[in-house]
Amino acid sequence: MFQTENIPGENYKKQVAYFIVVSLLLYITSLHNYLLAHFLMEGWTIVVGTVIYILATKTYSFSEDSFFLFLGYAYLAVACLDTFHTLSYKGLGVFPQFTANQPTQFWIAARYVEAVSLFIAPLFAGKKVSKKMLAGTYAALIAFLIPSIAYYGFFPDCYLEGYGLTQFKIVSEYVICGILIAAILHIRKQKDKGTYYVTKTVRGAIILTIMSELAFTLYTDVYGVMNFTGHILKIASYYCIYIGVITEGLERPYRSIFEKVHSLTIRDPLTNLYNRLGFHEFAAKINSRARRDQGSIGILMIDFDNFKMVNDLYGHAHGDEVLVEFAEILLDTIRGSDIAGRIGGDEFAVILPDVEQQSIDRIKDRIYMEFKERIKEGQYSWFIDISIGSTLQVFEDGGSPSNTDEMLHIADMRMYEQKRANKKAFPHKEDKS
Repeated sequence: MFQTENIPGENYKKQVAYFIVVSLLLYITSLHNYLLAHFLMEGWTIVVGTVIYILATKTYSFSEDSFFLFLGYAYLAVACLDTFHTLSYKGLGVFPQFTANQPTQFWIAARYVEAVSLFIAPLFAGKKVSKKMLAGTYAALIAFLIPSIAYYGFFPDCYLEGYGLTQFKIVSEYVICGILIAAILHIRKQKDKGTYYVTKTVRGAIILTIMSELAFTLYTDVYGVMNFTGHILKIASYYCIYIGVITEGLERPYRSIFEKVHSLTIRDPLTNLYNRLGFHEFAAKINSRARRDQGSIGILMIDFDNFKMVNDLYGHAHGDEVLVEFAEILLDTIRGSDIAGRIGGDEFAVILPDVEQQSIDRIKDRIYMEFKERIKEGQYSWFIDISIGSTLQVFEDGGSPSNTDEMLHIADMRMYEQKRANKKAFPHKEDKS
């Protein structure tokens, strides 16, 4: 009934226990003062509906979630109608001219608005929507419903003294249930089209609302047990909304901002590979996992030979093009599980989890062959080259595994050994990198 995906089992049990305790306290309160219990129950849902609106509108510039924004305005409208329902409740005395009919009418109006809004909301998923349009639409709807119930009598009667619930009220509850069932199917259908907030909790909230509506078809006394049961189920529904929508509505946009900022700090802006910070961050995680699983990890260190001549002879723009092209070569040749990074000006590194020496050698050969075909055979062929050093660490019981920095150092030393070998093989090349 409640969201469990992000709540540990023990915490979930506590949430249910708290709800049961609160329900018992409200029931005891209702036995002594039903008006107070009703005020507390409805007050909770009014607060939740208002908070949904605040979060939806204030986080929209970050989340750009039109589905949630639509629900925000819808639940604010529902909260307005529920406020009039609460204040006009029989015996409270705020509107002494009202009978039990008006608060019941406000209730039915609020439930119609809620049900239809839940059905329509998925249509706005992934689409741009105007806040002014939503605000104007719901404001006009509220401006029509409240006077039509409170003063003009346009709204059909829902409760008659000495008779009880009218046929319109009972039929409306079933119609609302039908709309809510359609909303569940509509939400499920739209789930794969980007409606991020379509979760089990939202569907659970709708199911609880349906149960609440069914309870309200059975009461004959506005102070009766079935009336109380309907309100408790409504609280449970809004609790699901609170857990599933409000929590996510508050956390997701700011989590998204944090992820974007974090991505900027660990990515190289030129090549979009991981920078030194990002590479070390992922290398530490892969190293830790390899230690835990008694696996293996390989590292490549790659450096350009005579790269400075590219900048000196052709300009830094050409140098940047070479670096971007080589980054694409790395991504095209390494495995999907491997991590590549640009850790210096013309220095690159690759970390290879769960690898053997033969695989490392094949990846090195692929990198060099692609480099020769796509870069070395061009205008830089007479002076440019790359040097690659590698190391492999196999984590076994009883061994003395190296950490990532030690492995990088070993691969770096071997890369410079190849760089010196390249110089001896081509003594006419001056290494100015």
